[in-house]
Amino acid sequence: MRPIALVVALGLSAVACAKGPSFEEFRSTVVALAGPSAQNCGLLRLREKDDRPLLCAKEAVAKKHPFLVIVQRQGIDSIVYSGIAQTASGALWNVSWDSDVGGGSRAGSSQRQASCSRIEFPARLELSDSIECVQRQ
Repeated sequence: MRPIALVVALGLSAVACAKGPSFEEFRSTVVALAGPSAQNCGLLRLREKDDRPLLCAKEAVAKKHPFLVIVQRQGIDSIVYSGIAQTASGALWNVSWDSDVGGGSRAGSSQRQASCSRIEFPARLELSDSIECVQRQ
C-alpha cells in the first residue's frame, strides 16, 4: 500500500471508531424531549449575531409552550452544545454534548441530560453562551 493511501485509510478508521453519541443523536434527544408539538427555535452557533432563537425560547418559556433551542458554547478544546427543551407539560430539560471529552485525545463524545427548575436568559441575548438551566435541588 502506498504511504498516502495508508494515511488516508488510518484516518478513516479513526473516524469510524469514534465513541459516544453523534451530534445528530444529541439533536434527536433534544427534539424527542421537547415533543412533537414543540416549536423549534433553532440552532445558535458561537459568535452568531442572531437573537431570534433565544427570543423564541424566552417567549415560549413565558407562555409555557413546548419548545427547543440548541446553543453552541465555548469549549476549550472541543465542540460543545447545549440543548434546552420544554415539554407540553412544562418540564424543562438541558442536554449537553461535548465532541471530545478527552480534550483532543479522541476519547469520544459525551452527552448529559438534566432536568431544570427554570431557565435563566442573559440580559443581553447576544451573549448566548450564558443561557442557563438551573437544576433542581
